[in-house]
Amino acid sequence: MLFTWLLPWQAMEMQIKKQFQDTCKVQTKQYKALKNHQLEVTPKSEHKTILKSLKDEQTRKLAILAEQYEQSINEMMASQALRLDEAQEAECQALRLQLQQEMELLNAYQSKIKMQTEAQHERELQKLEQRVSLRRAHLEQKIEEELAALQKERSERIKFLLERQEREIETFDMESMRMGFGNLVTLEYPKEDYR
Repeated sequence: MLFTWLLPWQAMEMQIKKQFQDTCKVQTKQYKALKNHQLEVTPKSEHKTILKSLKDEQTRKLAILAEQYEQSINEMMASQALRLDEAQEAECQALRLQLQQEMELLNAYQSKIKMQTEAQHERELQKLEQRVSLRRAHLEQKIEEELAALQKERSERIKFLLERQEREIETFDMESMRMGFGNLVTLEYPKEDYR
């Protein structure tokens, strides 16, 4: 047996600790799988909220596991308390200290992961905002260019129509002169009293 060289309570503690570590690994794998799935099926605009929710849930579950682990150790220690001698009591205190250190390491690891995740989310958000800003600037420039082109085309069209109208008037005047209508402007019409 794996723990035959240990005292019964030591073997039990090792077994509880191994179960705790294995469960934490399973929880971490499940979190990663769930996170990847959620990111695939949700819009990118919701990724930050989804990741925060999943991270909070993972932290909560790990905290529950840690509490269960500590409770199991404490219960096991309590059941053996009457049989502990002074040397075993000292060893028990050392184990409690080790447990506290492991809990501190676990908390530090969780804090580190949380900070790294938040920093990554912030970088991704900044990149997205930069892409949106560049895209908006490009579209605005394109709109301005198209408006300028339309205005130029409109001005050229008006100029063309005015020039054509001027030519047509000149042609009409010349044709009128040739046909003898040039003197019509000098004819006097009978004046009528409209009073």
